[in-house]
Amino acid sequence: MPNPLMILAGIQAAGSLIGGISAMKSAELDAYNLETEKMVSEAQAKERSRLRMDEYASNLSMNMATFAAQGRDAGSSMSVKAFLDKQKEMAADDVRSLANDSFLRSLKYTAQAAGARASGRAAFASSPFDAGS
Repeated sequence: MPNPLMILAGIQAAGSLIGGISAMKSAELDAYNLETEKMVSEAQAKERSRLRMDEYASNLSMNMATFAAQGRDAGSSMSVKAFLDKQKEMAADDVRSLANDSFLRSLKYTAQAAGARASGRAAFASSPFDAGS
């Protein structure tokens, strides 16, 4: 006749192993979701950069039209040139800032995904030991 304690120990061991597998699969899903968030974040940053450059181009056209209507030559007026150069510099700074922010956010998502995977592997690796306790 089988020993009931041995049967219960076997059931507990199987439950611990299944728990470890579940934890690993859950962590993998978390990592996948983080990587998806990373891709969405990168796409949003590119879109914001594109919109900023479109805004700059539109503003430049309006400014050039305004200067022309006032009879000011954008090519020969130093104040107009300084103004336009400053606008271009500000747009470039904005795009650079968006790129830096996107890069840092990307690193964060990559690290979080790696951490989730490591946590899942650790839970799976420790499950046989949990089964024995």
